Amino acid sequence: MVPVLPDLTDECSVTATALTTTDNCAGTITGTTTDPLTYTQQGTYTIHWTFDDGNGNTATAQQTVIVADTTDPTITCVGNQTVDADQTHTYTVSGTEFDPVSTNDNCNVNSVYNDFNSASSLAGASLPEGTTTITWHVTDDAGNESTCSFDITVNAYVSIETLRQKGIAIYPNPANNTLIVDFASYNGQEKIKTIKISDVSGKIIRQYIITRDKVLKIDLTNLQMPFILSIWKPVKEIIRQKL
Repeated sequence: MVPVLPDLTDECSVTATALTTTDNCAGTITGTTTDPLTYTQQGTYTIHWTFDDGNGNTATAQQTVIVADTTDPTITCVGNQTVDADQTHTYTVSGTEFDPVSTNDNCNVNSVYNDFNSASSLAGASLPEGTTTITWHVTDDAGNESTCSFDITVNAYVSIETLRQKGIAIYPNPANNTLIVDFASYNGQEKIKTIKISDVSGKIIRQYIITRDKVLKIDLTNLQMPFILSIWKPVKEIIRQKL
């Protein structure tokens, strides 16, 4: 009796096992084949089975094997980032700081790349001042793709000379115990209301509300270097300086 063989389907790999049929004289007959039994590449294959009753009678049957990955890979990006430009008015990415947090696939990740430098890492890339949207792509062996995106805002480089032009003096440089912010000659249209000190991650660790004084003395004792000093008008940051 020629058996009806079921299709074998899976996403990553398929392994077939020998099938049996029955014969009126020989009883149970196990099929044989010279075709591979395991398939790991995407595609459709055919296994040719032969059933021999040992008495010179044979029957053949074909079995279809389908390896078809329909599950998209996954990718997780870092959150939106804010960094400071250097004197070249760019920010150089350090190592894997902006690379994906994780990638995964039920079968196998084939490629990971971003749309900024078309590489598998942003390490060493130079980002311009302003906001750049980075989109990461991950593909698997079947061509399924997923993406994630985030923004990197590069704050404009502010030199000591730029501050002087705005009528703001920060000294001494370098400072040991006390840092003085003198904005008595500040020439902006709106008054300075707040001076904030943040760590390099952006967390505010000190905040000074400005009322009438035009000179602020900041005690640097127990203040971890480097830090970011920012000067605010009522609702807008006007100066951001890493010290």
